[in-house]
Amino acid sequence: MKENLPRGLRNNNPLNIRKNQKTHWLGQCDVSNDRDFVKFKSMPYGYRAAFKVLQNYYSLHKCLTLSQYIARWAPSNENNTKAYVCSVSNKTGYTPHKVLPSPRSSRSTWVSIVAAMSKVENGRQANIKDVEEGYRLAFEII
Repeated sequence: MKENLPRGLRNNNPLNIRKNQKTHWLGQCDVSNDRDFVKFKSMPYGYRAAFKVLQNYYSLHKCLTLSQYIARWAPSNENNTKAYVCSVSNKTGYTPHKVLPSPRSSRSTWVSIVAAMSKVENGRQANIKDVEEGYRLAFEII
């Protein structure tokens, strides 16, 4: 039953990307009953958007460490950012202050990080095939 799923999974938006008037994502549904969060046609499109946002954090905002990415993604005024960082760090083995490669340049690193973020956001293991397909859609299709 889709109603019992966490919001991010119901919306095929596993990292809970908020709606923004300036952005229409590839794979975004035109009709959604969620006022605040984007709804995607499939889970890989939701992951694709997450990878694109994280790449922008690297390129535009100079995020380099897990702590910097997650502080921007899940600010402390809305989330327990420290717990979020600790959870992703524990799941991936990447320490909070280790400098990471850009999302575009390291598939294995970022698939594991995004899968761990999805677990924090939804309380359920990510389907790794969906995460990998999201990465492929984000960076490997020309």
